[in-house]
Amino acid sequence: MAIDTNQAEKRLKEALGECRNKNFEKGRELLDNLIADDPENYQAMDALGKVLVIMKEPDEALEWFKKAIEIRPDFAKAILNLAQTYYKIGSMPEARTYYQRIVEYEPKNADAHFGLANVYRKNEQYKDAISEYNDALELNPRDAQSYVNLGLCHFKTNNYHDAIYNYQMALELGGDNPKAFMNLALSLEKTERFGEACKYWERYIDMAPKDEYLDMAIEHLAVCKTKY
Repeated sequence: MAIDTNQAEKRLKEALGECRNKNFEKGRELLDNLIADDPENYQAMDALGKVLVIMKEPDEALEWFKKAIEIRPDFAKAILNLAQTYYKIGSMPEARTYYQRIVEYEPKNADAHFGLANVYRKNEQYKDAISEYNDALELNPRDAQSYVNLGLCHFKTNNYHDAIYNYQMALELGGDNPKAFMNLALSLEKTERFGEACKYWERYIDMAPKDEYLDMAIEHLAVCKTKY
C-alpha cells in the first residue's frame, strides 16, 4: 500500500535535494527506499532514472523510465528522459519512437522537437531534421543550439546561404561558440566570401587553440587570405 502523499512528497524532495548537492549515492538510496515503500511512485522512478544516467548506468536508468511510463503513460517528463537516454547511447530507432511519442502528447514541447530533429540529423534525414528544428525554434526562438544544428543541416544539403544565416543567429544568441565560428567560416568559403571567412577562422583559432580541427582551421585561413 502506498504511503501518505505528503510523506512521499517530502521524501522525494529530500532525495532530489541530495542529488542537487551531487550526493548521488545518497539520493539513489533515498529513491530506492521511497520506491520500495511506494511502488507506484512514478515521479521517484523518473528521478532515479536520471540519477542512474548521471552515474553512467544507462541500462538500469532505461528500465526505471519505462516503469514510470507503465504507471503513467502520458508522463512526458519520463518519456523525454527515456528518449534522451536512448539517444546518448546511440539507439536511434528507440530514441525516435519516444521523441515522436512526446510530440504526440505535447506538440508544443520544444525539447521533443529538438531531440527528434537530432535523431533525423544523425540519420542524415536532413529535410525532416530541418522541419523539426524549425518547429523547436518557433516554440523556443532563443535556442542557440537549434540554430547551430539547423545550420549544419543546411550546410549538408548545400544550402550555404541559409546555413550562414543560422550560424549568425546562433552566435548572436549564444555568444562565443567555437564550432559556430568554424561552421560559419566554412559556409562563407562556399559562397566565396573569403574576407569574412578569414575573420571567423581567426576567431575560431583564438578560441579553440587545442581543438582537434585547429590544423584544418589554420590551413583554411591561409587559403582564404590568398583569395581576397
